[in-house]
Amino acid sequence: SLANRYNIVIENTQEYSDNSEYSFLYQVHEEATMLYQKNLFSQPGKKALQYLKDRNLREGTINKFRIGFAVKSWNDLLNSLNHIGPNDSLMKSGLFIRSEKGTFDRFRSRILFPIFHQSGKVNAFGGRDFGDNDSAKYLNSPETILFDKGRSLYNYGPARSALGKQNTLIVAEGYMDVISLAQAGFSTAVAPLGTAITEN
Repeated sequence: SLANRYNIVIENTQEYSDNSEYSFLYQVHEEATMLYQKNLFSQPGKKALQYLKDRNLREGTINKFRIGFAVKSWNDLLNSLNHIGPNDSLMKSGLFIRSEKGTFDRFRSRILFPIFHQSGKVNAFGGRDFGDNDSAKYLNSPETILFDKGRSLYNYGPARSALGKQNTLIVAEGYMDVISLAQAGFSTAVAPLGTAITEN
């Protein structure tokens, strides 16, 4: 728990048990990532994919950063994950919202940028509006036991690994800047996850 909170990679000497909450929530995020990737390269994601290509992202770059798309549906992700756990457990992922009308997907009609823990596992998402959402242009996952926005930087794990003797990170504004820089050969770019840069 502490290692996840402070972005410390621990070489595990034993696997988490199958019912571990961390293990379950990482599984939820991995399956969500795969669904979003599949959506992007399907008919409903055609315009979103073209938008990314119009922003000069190559398909290899899109795949490398595992960019995806949430279709305009209230329960596309929920229906695809119902088999792995009850709604109460799925709610802890931050990928769903519950109201008096029921449980529904947090991300709809958005291009999804997976956010990776330093270990390489997906622990959150940033979603760019690509439709008729009334909310903000960008929407991040809420904080969970896996994800602390104030202690995280987008692309930090790969950028840190690429530092070598250079020892310099490039701090950019957001997801697309980091991805474009990486595609152009600048592999040590990171970005804060939101409008505030915390002391951490």
